[in-house]
Amino acid sequence: PEAWQIILDFAAGEIGSLPDAERQLAAHLGHEFSVPQWKPAFDEIFKAEDDSYAAVMAIEALKKKAMSNTCTTEPPQKTTTAAHASLPELEHMELELMEAVDVLHTCKCIQGTCPTLEDLLNPADEKEIGESPYCYPGGDDEIVEEVRRGMASGGILIGHDGGSSDED
Repeated sequence: PEAWQIILDFAAGEIGSLPDAERQLAAHLGHEFSVPQWKPAFDEIFKAEDDSYAAVMAIEALKKKAMSNTCTTEPPQKTTTAAHASLPELEHMELELMEAVDVLHTCKCIQGTCPTLEDLLNPADEKEIGESPYCYPGGDDEIVEEVRRGMASGGILIGHDGGSSDED
């Protein structure tokens, strides 16, 4: 996210030159920075010429696409137009979600490959792991009955009104 802010600052004219933007990216990303990875972002800025609003909007589109495709700060190779108009609030929430995933991955709370936005919104079905003593096909009633049996064997009975008592 900070690398994208550097690109946005360059697009908005707050960073005055390409070498300055590259130096700031290199300082932030260290050995992970490479000019070819960020070339599409710089190309979008130069394509907008002196229109900083158009440049910022193009970078926001690249950032959104990059955040939805990967957990890294690498920009996508090409800007694509959305097939349908989306709500700004939705775009903002999607971006925040992917930034949170990136933070979790950076903190090693997510192991392996980061989930994409599509993975998060449409998770794969859970798989059954075979026989389990904690499987209750009878639903809530069966779970409640199992808890009552467990509590009764420990000397505590649970009444029908949901309260507990030490009486028979």
